Parts: sequence; structure tokens; C-alpha cells
Amino acid sequence: LDDKQRPESARLLANMSRLNSVFVPAGDGGPSFPPAQELAVLANLSAFIRPFHPECEIWLSLQGYSDENLALMFQLLDTPAARSVITGIVGGPHTRISLAELVRRTPPGYPIRQYPDITHTLSCQFPVPYWDFAWSQTHSRQNVNCLPRMHANIATLRGNATYQTRVIGFGSYSEGASDDINKAVWAAIASGTTPSVYDIVDEYSRLLFPSTVSAQVARLLFMLEENWVGSANTNPMVAQSLSLAQEIEGLAGNASIEANWRLQMYLYRTYFDSHVQVRYRYDLDVLAQARALLGQWRESGASTVLAQALEVLRVVPESVRNILVHLNDRLEEYWVQLSKSIHIVVLQCQEPDLNLALLHAPISDRSFYAGSVHNISALPSEAERGAAIDALLGWEDAGPGGIYAELARIGPDGLPSRYLDLGQGPHTDPAFYYSPLIFYATNDGAHRASLYHFTTILYDNSLTLRFPELEPAVCYRLKLLFWASNPNDLPLTLTLNGGVVIASQFVPPFPMQPVSFDLPCDAAAAGSLSFTCTPPQGSNGNDRNCQITSVWLSRR
Repeated sequence: LDDKQRPESARLLANMSRLNSVFVPAGDGGPSFPPAQELAVLANLSAFIRPFHPECEIWLSLQGYSDENLALMFQLLDTPAARSVITGIVGGPHTRISLAELVRRTPPGYPIRQYPDITHTLSCQFPVPYWDFAWSQTHSRQNVNCLPRMHANIATLRGNATYQTRVIGFGSYSEGASDDINKAVWAAIASGTTPSVYDIVDEYSRLLFPSTVSAQVARLLFMLEENWVGSANTNPMVAQSLSLAQEIEGLAGNASIEANWRLQMYLYRTYFDSHVQVRYRYDLDVLAQARALLGQWRESGASTVLAQALEVLRVVPESVRNILVHLNDRLEEYWVQLSKSIHIVVLQCQEPDLNLALLHAPISDRSFYAGSVHNISALPSEAERGAAIDALLGWEDAGPGGIYAELARIGPDGLPSRYLDLGQGPHTDPAFYYSPLIFYATNDGAHRASLYHFTTILYDNSLTLRFPELEPAVCYRLKLLFWASNPNDLPLTLTLNGGVVIASQFVPPFPMQPVSFDLPCDAAAAGSLSFTCTPPQGSNGNDRNCQITSVWLSRR
């Protein structure tokens, strides 16, 4: 605290009847100090607070610490100076060691408290596993977050015997009321009564919703979680959840809905999901039509097919438009109700418009194709237009016997590319400490959507691709497109088959562009090959490394 803040803070402390504890999330929301400096800051804070509240506890999380600073802090914690100031340690997001490792390395005598992020869906401690690109662009990081099964699994994993002797509970990381069901799940499981997630959701619904619809709402909460599993295009649960929501509307009646902000919130989310799916399906349909037209340029003429494709890409049929308008209107009605009943900022302080501004965000290649077709149409000659069409359509072409993979594309089975080694996976590794995860950037509509979601790994782990069923006698070329948001990415080591180095100190190109490697001709001698990307060890923060969007494996 500076001199100007001290008098006001002292008055605040003096007027508080009690202050039980202060939690300092080091490195989250600002830089993490070197351990000795962090301890000095905490000592000053303690000295300022404890004359007013002698029993006030000071809790510290180790967010954003490098390997080196973690080691130093664990040494420092085992000193009288630290023990006189710090009450306990918190396991929170952006910590480069798992909760189990934190428990193992924290000196005896310090209780440990969990700080689970139950509010965010991406770029967070527990991201939605293998989230479809369409959801990431529209729901973004904070939304009506209804993930009862996922959080029941996480809370149960973190309540097992590994943690029971040291971990004393949790204080969740939340940015509003939109994660309400996740709060209920964590609180119920932390109570130690070991209820099933189905019992928790049933009791939550019977407590908080009219008896005429409580059973239906309980079903809807699980369905909303299922909406986000697998491809947003093919998931039938989205339409089924909308049908159930409309049944709930009829049974509850307007008065009950207007009196219950939770009901408004879950109905809003249902209509949101349905709007995204309808639009996504339409986008994919017109993209297929446009690509088919463009593929006929040699027979019909480039100028002709370009004009036809642009018409398909730009004009939305009245039947589709009417559905989207209806869903949009219902969303806005619930938005208004929520503004009156609880206020949007209380629901989501980070996304106070409930993501309405993202409802029409680009979620496919439709905008990119429309812009590309428009630009190609302006080329001066038929030959140039034809060549540009071939280049547009041939992006994924790896040649005869080759493989193209958009690694982060989610299939109907709910998984990303089959060539990605998934490691432990999210059921046992929900924080993705030891498993690759899918990450997302904001699609501007001017480039391919595939550029804006990619596979990545955290901290010191490696990312591995595996290509089975190759021809042993063929010489292959590997082409990779790395996501690169700045020219200062860390240097990577790229290896084949567990040891053959094909690049060391490799920095992904910026601006982004594919890079190719001619592999040794014996690379696939076993009928398969593996590729591994490894970052430098021990770096800071919530590091993401080895960020790869697409891969081409072709004969050379």
C-alpha cells in the first residue's frame, strides 16, 4: 500500500467487525515477485492488518512461478520468517505443478486450500475438453457454465486420499453467478457426504425451481453439458435441449420464469446453443455448395463459378433467416429479463452482455471464402483466377498417399485428430498437466478458421503426433503450421521416432506460415512414425508451447 492508500485502508480495517483471512494470488493479475520479495510484501501486509485483526490469516498461491522460483519459495516457506507470516498455501490456476505435486513439496505444517476455477471454459485451469471451435468463438471464456459431470469428476479426483491429510477445503475462483450449478456440485462433494452428481442436480433443481418443472430442469442441466460434447454440427442434443426448454416454458408459465433468474439463465443458454448450431450447419452447407461450384471452373469458367459461389455464400435463405431471427428474439427477451431480475454483471462480470456480441462471430470458413472469392474475381485473367481457385481449394491436399490433419478439429466422437497422442486425457488429467489440449484464438473471418484453433501443451511437456499405416519404403515430407502470435516464441526441439532431431532451437515463423522438413527415408521403416515437439524446460507462467494448427505428411 502506498501512503495515499494507507489511511483509507486503515479506516476500512477498523470498521470491519472481523477479517478472517486474506488470500494473495501471486502472479495472477500481475507479475509474480521473486520469493524473497514476495515474502517481504506479505510481511508488510501482515504487519498492517494484524494490529486491527490479530487472528487474520495470510494465504498465498504460487501462480505464475518458474521452476526456479518455485524451488526457492518452497525453501523459504520452511523458515521461521515465512511461518510467522504465511498461514497456508493455495493450489490455484496458472501453477506449473499439479495439486498432488504442490502437496508433496509444501513443507509440513502448512495447510493447503484449493482454488478451483469453476467459471471459465477456455484459457483456464479446467478448460472444456475438446471444445468445438463454434462454441469457443461464441461462448468464449465466460458464459452460462453448466458442467455438473465435469466438475463432479474434478472435485472427486481432488478429494481422494492423496490430498486428504493436507488439503482442507476450497474457495472457488468465480466471476459471477453464471456458474451456479458448478458451485453447488463442488460444495456438495466437499461436504464429504459423497452424493452422486445426479442427486446433487436433482436436489438443486427441487430447491430452486418450481415443482412443476424441477425434474425437467434437472434433465436440462445435464443436456446443456452434453451440448458441448463432440461436433457442434452433428450433436443431436442441442435440438433435444431446445425442445425440453420449450416444454419447460409451457409448464412454468411466464410469471414463474420472470420470478426466477436461474430459470431465465438456463433457458437463455439453451436458445444460444441452438442459434449457434443452426447457423453453423447453414455455414457448412453453403461452404460445401460453394466449393463444389468452384471445383467446376474448368468446365464452366472461373468468372461464372466465382459469381455463383459468391451468391451462395452471401445470401441467407428466408427459411434459415426466420429460424435465426426467432432464436435471436428469444435470447434478447431473456437478456432483458435477466437484466431486470439479477443484472447481467452479477451473472458474468467479464462478459456483461452475456456474449450476445459474439452470437454472430465467424465460426466457419464462410466469411473467409466470401472474401477470397471476391478477391479472386478481381484478378485480371482467367488463368490467374483459375490458379487462385485451385490454391483456395487445395489447401488440405497432401498429395497421393498423403495425410492432412487439422489437429484441433473435433469429430462426432468428441475427440480431436486421431493423429494426436492424447496422453492421460481430461478424465484423469482435467487441468491438462500431462495431456495436450485444444486452444483457441479469435477468428477475424478474414482467414481460415483452422488457423484459430490448435493443439498445445503446458509447461515442460511434449506434444506427440503418431502416423500409423505408412509405407516403409517411402520418403516423406512433413509440413507443419504453428500458431504464432508474436516473433518471440520460445525455441522448440523437434524429433522423430523418439530421438532423431530434425530441428533444434526452432522458432515458429511469424507471421505464420507452414514449414517443411524432408524426413530421412528410413523414418517410416517400421510402417509408422512419430513426431514430437518439446519446449525448453522450466519457463514461467501459464506457458503454452508447441502450438500446431495443421499438419501435412506427403510423399516426396
